[in-house]
Amino acid sequence: MNTPTSQPPRNIDLLYDSYFNKFLTQTNTTVESISNMSSSELEAHVNRFIENNKPSKNDKRTRNNSYSINSKKIILNAIKKKLHNLVSNLSENHKYINLRLSNILVDNQIAKKKLSNDDVNKLNTILKDEYDKSENEKISITKARNIILFNLLIGTGMRVKELLEYKVHQLLDHYIIINRDSNEVIIDNPVDLDLIDKYIKSQELKKDDYIFASGLKRNPLAYEQAYNIIRDIGKKIKFNLSPHSLRAYFISNQIQIGTSEGKINQIVGYRNNSVMIKKIKEDMNDKSQ
Repeated sequence: MNTPTSQPPRNIDLLYDSYFNKFLTQTNTTVESISNMSSSELEAHVNRFIENNKPSKNDKRTRNNSYSINSKKIILNAIKKKLHNLVSNLSENHKYINLRLSNILVDNQIAKKKLSNDDVNKLNTILKDEYDKSENEKISITKARNIILFNLLIGTGMRVKELLEYKVHQLLDHYIIINRDSNEVIIDNPVDLDLIDKYIKSQELKKDDYIFASGLKRNPLAYEQAYNIIRDIGKKIKFNLSPHSLRAYFISNQIQIGTSEGKINQIVGYRNNSVMIKKIKEDMNDKSQ
């Protein structure tokens, strides 16, 4: 793979074509099939491509995080460019790609500053204070939802899209069941059950409703909305917060309390030898030295 440089190439179209053609080959896809994919399907292909094209441990480029950041930006922009004249699912996939690009920029900042326990405590204090001081029921419902969403993401390691599919009856106990292929993972419910109960009653949600229901049809909250909620929560302490950083925080906490790597993989849905877990461990080792 050609190494992206800090200076933009003279002909960016050639670079996009190179990455896009490599993407098609490695993921066994076509332009037409990509145009018909859902955003989640496209995400799986992009993640696999990025994973397969990361520099090795012995590669000096691993010392510079900009390599992987630039690689992701280039492939996503390449796909976006190729999708430009296609119609099917274009709007949904463009939204996904734009969010991924935003996440990449946020991740670059996160690489410099990690979410700490103090940060989490500060945010929870602010969120609870805002909830307690809510001027009306509508604001109270919104603030309660934000607390629940934030703490479920940070306390379970679930992906946003996964969590948004959860229904009321799945969050009423002191533990949460996470389905992983044919296995079930049981994890403590990190949210106060009284708050969940108040939120459910104020929203008049039924047991089979989505916990983060939106609109009159009670559809699940959109990914973009959830992402923006987390981003706005981070702004309260001037932190570039993303669902990815909450997931990383959960993993680092699990490592600190001695949870085995196999168990962490099972909880968060990674395969063995996860690159993300290795990177978090390396960062933690660097700090301890």
